[in-house]
Amino acid sequence: MVSLPLFWSAKIVLLQKSPRHIANVLGRFHSGLRNPGLRQIQVPLRTLSKMTAAPEARPPANGNAIVRFWNGYLRFTDAYPLRTQGLTAVIFAGLGNFISQTVVEKRSLRTLDWNSIIKFMVIGGTVTFPIIRSWFWTLERIVKPSRFAAVKKVLIDQLLFAPVFLASFILLMGCVEGTGWEDAKERLSHDWVNVMMSNYQLWPAAQFINFYFVPFNQRILFGSLVSLGWNVYLAFVVRQGTGGSRGIPKA
Repeated sequence: MVSLPLFWSAKIVLLQKSPRHIANVLGRFHSGLRNPGLRQIQVPLRTLSKMTAAPEARPPANGNAIVRFWNGYLRFTDAYPLRTQGLTAVIFAGLGNFISQTVVEKRSLRTLDWNSIIKFMVIGGTVTFPIIRSWFWTLERIVKPSRFAAVKKVLIDQLLFAPVFLASFILLMGCVEGTGWEDAKERLSHDWVNVMMSNYQLWPAAQFINFYFVPFNQRILFGSLVSLGWNVYLAFVVRQGTGGSRGIPKA
């Protein structure tokens, strides 16, 4: 259920590049695996906030509304990176909850739990987005450029950050959606292991693409696109309070 957004997210990233550019990138990656002397170019952290696709590398619109929207989004990201990334995270958090209720729970628009959607959006903008963005900056600081930099970032992200972040998210949403701290702890004990197993089916591959191919300033967008299906899953877990033998669907 959560792998389809990964496919389309990767496709959107690659559509920005010419076939020659993609071939060059893949060639450098394979050459880096064979050549111990090859190293990635280190980019000063102060320039990362402006790292998006160069205007000349962006696809021409040619009357295509989707391409025009995409180019407009990139221009807005160049001008207002923090606002754009935050708004993107908020929208996709709410959209994931909306899809969970309408598609998974089969609710009609009249019976939607709008409070739940608003809570997901508020937490996405005030908690999830600042933490994820700060974490991306931290990874850039602690992982030195090398041929295995993307792999190292994925390992650190998935072995150290993901378990703590997901546990904290389940506790937080349990308190917000449930009946308090005791209910949140019960949900954590039932759901955490199963959520982590589902996480490892999706995010290692997604984060490798994110860290290797995606410009720094677009990583929040890429993560939000991938997390659309993931947010549907998390919203279902949080709203239903079910996990493991109690009925969480596999990712």
